[in-house]
Parts: sequence; structure tokens; C-alpha cells
Amino acid sequence: MNRIGLILLALMASAVMSATAFAHEHDSIEWRTDDQAFHELIRWRQSHGCEHKPAHLDSLGKISRVAGNFGLPYPTANMYDTDINYYGIDVVLDFDAESIDAVVEIGGRALVDDLTFVDLTFHTGFNISSVKVNGLTVSYQQSVDLFTVYPPQALDSSDQFVIEVVYSGVPQYLETPWGTGGGLAYTGYYTSQICQTESEPYGSRNWFPCKDFPHDKVDSVDMMVTHPDAMTTSGNGLLQSISDNGDGTATTHWRTSYPIATYVIHFICAYQSLYEQQWEYAPGQFMPVVVYAFDGYPQAVNNYLTYTVPQLQILSDMFGLYPFVEEKYGNSIYDLWGMENQTMVALVPSIANETIILHEMAHHWWGNLITCRDFHHIWLNEGFATYTEALYYEYLYGEDHYHDYIAGQGCLNAGSVYVEDVDNDNIFSGTISYNKGSRVLHMLRNVVGDSAFFQILRNYQSDPDLRYRDADSYDFRSHAEAVHGNSLGWFFNQWLYQPGNPHYEYGWFHYYDSTSQSDKLVVKITQVQEQDPYYYPMFQMPLDLLVMYPSGD
Repeated sequence: MNRIGLILLALMASAVMSATAFAHEHDSIEWRTDDQAFHELIRWRQSHGCEHKPAHLDSLGKISRVAGNFGLPYPTANMYDTDINYYGIDVVLDFDAESIDAVVEIGGRALVDDLTFVDLTFHTGFNISSVKVNGLTVSYQQSVDLFTVYPPQALDSSDQFVIEVVYSGVPQYLETPWGTGGGLAYTGYYTSQICQTESEPYGSRNWFPCKDFPHDKVDSVDMMVTHPDAMTTSGNGLLQSISDNGDGTATTHWRTSYPIATYVIHFICAYQSLYEQQWEYAPGQFMPVVVYAFDGYPQAVNNYLTYTVPQLQILSDMFGLYPFVEEKYGNSIYDLWGMENQTMVALVPSIANETIILHEMAHHWWGNLITCRDFHHIWLNEGFATYTEALYYEYLYGEDHYHDYIAGQGCLNAGSVYVEDVDNDNIFSGTISYNKGSRVLHMLRNVVGDSAFFQILRNYQSDPDLRYRDADSYDFRSHAEAVHGNSLGWFFNQWLYQPGNPHYEYGWFHYYDSTSQSDKLVVKITQVQEQDPYYYPMFQMPLDLLVMYPSGD
């Protein structure tokens, strides 16, 4: 052929989410690489990532299960009238009774004048001994998850307050409808005895009084845990002290001075060993990288020690320096599933592998540094961390491996990435919040180009108005538009707020045009997602076509 002309008819399409990219059966993926080990890794990720944190907790026998919706899924109006800035959590563990005795201090300030009450979250069921505000005993009301405290006198804007709550009892691990994230649990599945927390999305309220919504991070947390002296307690931030109480118990004190959301405030108490490395993040500057693990799972420990430091360097190269470098990076083994607790990730041994270690680490940029303002926008946490997995394998092995990894993230005919109803919808849908959220970023990258895309990520994570704070999808869109230079409303509106994806029919033919004395190629692509149950509006997306002919492409 001397020349090729290209005519496109009815082109409103998406190369990324077409049926050829990922069919309903994983085995039909058209791999770009012959790397069988990599294909097995993707299949493992598919089998373990269909839904977030699939629980094995039925076999534990000690954890109270509550099916149904959340007691308080949305903040009250009063919760926007206060700024909570500190938690001091002092917990005494009783492994025999599986109970706790606790004193919690909550520091904050009023944001309005004439504030006569402070709304918090705290689940009923504990025996509350006293509630004080600024040292004075006060009244309170409690109903399901709402815990309202009445200061002795009205507070005006900028007035500081400290609420102290003394309580005791047997905590219930009140699971989400998807099986996990219910707070504090005593159990013993992978090890003989363990007390552990996992609190996403609304589990913190099940073990300490707090404002259990991600929009109000506190500036610092002191965590004091009293436990049998032969056990070890790991937690957020830096270890301050371990004190021998002389009665067979010890008190471990952890402190974090980075802003932190309630759902990643965390500790694990078990018979654990400590392994420690150092990461030289800048010439002559080191950060501790620690592993807390109980015996019997050497492969998990070896994976932590093998992958964590290199991954910290790779993600810092991609996105900017690890944002909690003044404290530590921690990994631990526990009995629940997997959680990105700030500076202290916890995983069960079976998933403590390269991919999941990387996923939870990615949350320290996407989720812990910048936290979704509410769980409507959870894709800003989970979609970003899932997409980081693909970027990581692209960094290590190249573009074909990247596309294979994306192809393994199946999300055809899925719902809206924006979680419309956090009380009833599955916030942690592996298909939607994780995989479709990841593919939104994959498609955005193609729309704006590589250089602009990575600039968007860096600008977003370095925004001083968002960094160590919270964001919603519009905040990210604003950064994308600022770099791209044009509105991207058409892109985000269809991919975040409506369900589904294009379904295509296509055909082509070529002919010789005697007038122009050249060959012509005609391609017709039509969207056909009109049949039930997959009726969706027209999708607008650019599409890359590859045309091959004898002398080139």
C-alpha cells in the first residue's frame, strides 16, 4: 500500500474497558507477556481481592457478629461545630475476662459560639464510670452510637475543652455487613492469644469514644496499653516506653504526632518478636522499618524484610517521600485480614506477600496522608492503592506487565465508583472501589498523557490544603483539570457517578479510491449497551486504534 486513509464513524468509545480487555472469565485474558509467574500473581490477586478483607472469623468463635447497617453512618450537624485534635487512650487488657478498663481523653475546640453540647460516637454496652469536661463532672446521653456530652457551661468559638471518659466492659467486635472492621477483638487463630484492633470504616467507636468520621483528624494520639508483661504491644507512631508495673503486667506507650483518622488508630498485643531494619531515605538519614510477628510464619516475616525497604524507595520515587518519615514504617502479623493502620500495617500471614504489602504501603500516600473526606469517596483510598500495584509492576518489569495487571482488574458492568449510600452499599466492593477505581486512574492517564498524569498525582499529594487532611473526588478532579488545562467533568461524571461501561460492536473494510489514488480504511464502532440489565447512557471516551499494513503501522 502506498498510503492509508482512516475514516472513523460513530466513535464514542473506551479502549480501556472494552470487552476484550477483561472478559467475564479470567482465563480469557489476552496476556501481553509470557511471564507465567506474573500471571499466577495476578490470578492470586483476583482470588484474594474480590471483596475487601474477606473474613475467616466464623472459625474463631469468640467474636460477636452483628449483621446490618451502621448505628450512625453520617456525622451530626454538631460534629461540624467542633475540631477534635487529640486522643489519649489508656487501656488495661484482661485476657481472661476478655474485657478492658479504659480512660480516654479527648481534646478539642469549639468552632462556633454558644456551643452547649458536643456530639461524639461511642457504642453502648460499656459501663461508664464518669464523664468530665475540663476536670468537672458533667452529664451525657448515649443512644446506639451517638454519645453526647454537655459541658458545664457554653463554649464559644476557639474555646478549648478536654473530655475524659472512664469506662470498662467486654467490647463487642461489631462487624460491618461485609465481615470486618468492627473495633477491638480478643481471639486466637494464628497464635495462642491476641488482642487486636481493626476499625475501618466505623469500628473505633466500638472500643473508645471519639468522633469516628474521617473528615476530622486529630493532631496526635497517645496510646497506653497495659498487658501481661510477657506480651508485646505494637501501635502507631514511635515507641515511648515499656514500663514494668511489678505485678505481672507492663504498660507500653506509643505516640504518633502526625494527623491521623480514627479508623487507622491501632494496636496489637500478642506474643510477638521484633525485627528491625533501617531505611536510608536520604544520605545519612535513616528511618526504622519494623516487623512484629508471632512464631510459626517465617515466610511472612521474610517477605516483610525483603520487600518493605525497596518498596518504600520505589513509591517515594513515584509520589514523593514517604509522608511519615519522622516516625517509622511498621508491619505486623495478626488474626483478622489486612489493614493499612498508619505507620503500623497489619496482615494475616497468608496475604503478607509482595503485592499486598505494597497495597497497604500505598495507602500511606493514598488514604493516610490524604484521607477520603467520607466513605462516599473511598475510591480515593482503595482505587489509588490498587492502581499503585500496577504502577509498581510497570516500574519493575515494563509496560506489558502493567497492561496485564490492569487487564486482571475485572470490573465490567459495575456500579458507580461514588458510594451513593454508605449505610447500605458495599463501601469496600473489590469490583468497584478497588478495581474500577483503579481503572478510572488508568483511563485518566491515557486521556491526559503520562507526563500530565504523574504531575497530577504529585500536585494532589503535595497540596498543603489536603496533605495530612482529607479530600473528596472534586479536589482530585480540580488538580487534574489544572494540569490538563481543560475541563474533565465529562470524564469524572461518567466514570465516578454512573454505573457500567461501554459495550461495543465494530467492523471495518478497506477499498481503493481511484480519485485520490489511495487505499481507504473505514472503521465503524457502535456502543450497544441498551439491553437489560445493562442499560447505560452513551459513554464518551477517546480510543486508540492500531492499523497494521505491509510496510508499517
